[in-house]
Amino acid sequence: SSDLNSDCENLYDFFTKVFEKISSDIKQTVNIKSDITLITTALQEALANCLINADYYGSNGVAVIKDDESITMSNPGGFRVELDAARAGGISDPRNTAIMRMFNLIGIGSNDGFGISNIFSVWKSHGFVLPVIEESFKPESITLKLSFVLESNSTNTQILQNRPDIETDRQDAVISYITDNITVTSKEISELLGISHKKSKQLLHRLMAKDFVIIKNGKYTLKA
Repeated sequence: SSDLNSDCENLYDFFTKVFEKISSDIKQTVNIKSDITLITTALQEALANCLINADYYGSNGVAVIKDDESITMSNPGGFRVELDAARAGGISDPRNTAIMRMFNLIGIGSNDGFGISNIFSVWKSHGFVLPVIEESFKPESITLKLSFVLESNSTNTQILQNRPDIETDRQDAVISYITDNITVTSKEISELLGISHKKSKQLLHRLMAKDFVIIKNGKYTLKA
């Protein structure tokens, strides 16, 4: 319909303007002298995914924030596939198929579900701190943070080096607790360790990044 075409044109204009802003000085931001095509392509996929999976009937809007060390993209709406499945790739359940087709037609992304997987792969290959994906509720939203800080120089790494026992003890406690209880929620982990819900999810995501833990039906379990 004409309304749909108009909406897609407006969305494409938004995409091109935002992408131009976040990628204009990307070579200086990431401090890489060689070809940065993989990074810019991953940024395109990340922004396209943000728009494809946004719930445009939600109470909040799409937000893209760039600073000296990272780019954060947030869209209204929750996950439609499990996070570990999205990271592994091969499973796709886009919220807006018409928008996805528009991006496919201009050569951005594909419908095979490998967008998030490719972004993680590119960041890992460049030695950056791995992307962080967080789901919020009331209202539902998904936030993707893409950091350009090298893993070896990250603040988190320095903090962990200064107090490795705390992080190791927490991870060991989580693994032991999951072993005893089979499946757990991030809320249970926050209560177990006496930390915030946000920190418990970050801890579980680090264990997922290490392939110790996976998520099924919103609950965490050990990877077989």
